[in-house]
Amino acid sequence: MYQNYPTRLNQILQALKEYPNINHTDLANLLGVSYNNLSQLIARYSTIAPEPLFQKVKDGKYTTYSLTDYGLKCCEQNEMDMISSKNNNNKAKVQQEIKKSLISYILSQSEEIDNPCVSFLRKSDISNISAIFQTEEFLFLSMTLGLIPKDFPISNIMQQEKISNNTYTEYVYGKLKQLALLEINTEKQGILQKKMNS
Repeated sequence: MYQNYPTRLNQILQALKEYPNINHTDLANLLGVSYNNLSQLIARYSTIAPEPLFQKVKDGKYTTYSLTDYGLKCCEQNEMDMISSKNNNNKAKVQQEIKKSLISYILSQSEEIDNPCVSFLRKSDISNISAIFQTEEFLFLSMTLGLIPKDFPISNIMQQEKISNNTYTEYVYGKLKQLALLEINTEKQGILQKKMNS
């Protein structure tokens, strides 16, 4: 709903939710704007939504503001959206950590494998590997490099037609090249940073 409104309008709506019937001076002080600036904001935002978000009541020399029913619904929807967004962010972080753990575990196996690609992967930053490869892609790469057996039970994770698809193989190895470029750039930045610090 109103999460796409300007930040200042969101602040006004949240303030009106927390302080119903707040007067103009107190609202201006709460928002850290001048009396006149608040008047301009109120005029600008009075017609921004399909329905009025807030109402103002003039009582003698005082003007007070409160949310309309629509404004209150917008505030509540925004709060729910923020909670949902936070939960989604937390879920994504957990999934990313699980992926990094899986990559670390696979790379720590079969240390006797003597393959330049495997050696490169073992020296690479796990965060970089995780950023470049989806889990399915890294499992496929690991299988082709012999890090996991070809009969590894990945049928639930990978589609069989991808395993025998040359285009998919080229795509995954293209990601290995991307990782190499990322690692080179990271190393260069580290060297430059050391030079700048010394």
